[in-house]
Amino acid sequence: MHLSEQVAENDACLATYGVTPTQLLHDAGALGPLTTAVHPTHLERAGSIERIALAKSELPRALPAEGLAVLNADDPRVAAMREVTPARVRTFGVTTPADVTAADVVSHGVHGTEFTLRAPWGERRVRSGTPGRHLVPHALAAAAVGVPSSSASN
Repeated sequence: MHLSEQVAENDACLATYGVTPTQLLHDAGALGPLTTAVHPTHLERAGSIERIALAKSELPRALPAEGLAVLNADDPRVAAMREVTPARVRTFGVTTPADVTAADVVSHGVHGTEFTLRAPWGERRVRSGTPGRHLVPHALAAAAVGVPSSSASN
């Protein structure tokens, strides 16, 4: 899983839950060793958000040509990683054109979120158990990973 906190995402999560998205996921036990993040949390060590993004770009850069880089199109720093990977790229996003997107997002608070998932391979109304619209990008990333390569655009 890749986290990339955006200003609007932080504001929405703080207003709803009183914590950032990363803290919410941490408190729920959803973060682990396969999670990467590009956000200001590491500033004290890296010095700038740009240096954090540069370090995180090592992940898609290391993928093999037959691999798949799933990138958040809503974060320009992450979207730019398309230029450094030899792998196929599949994007997801809520506010930016991407391979996998969400429309008509409805938050049901702690009871989950509902949205229309749109992708080159189809469109479907989805209900996710994750609380709040700020977590929709995570569902989009999962959908982007789970689709056969022959069904999606590069």
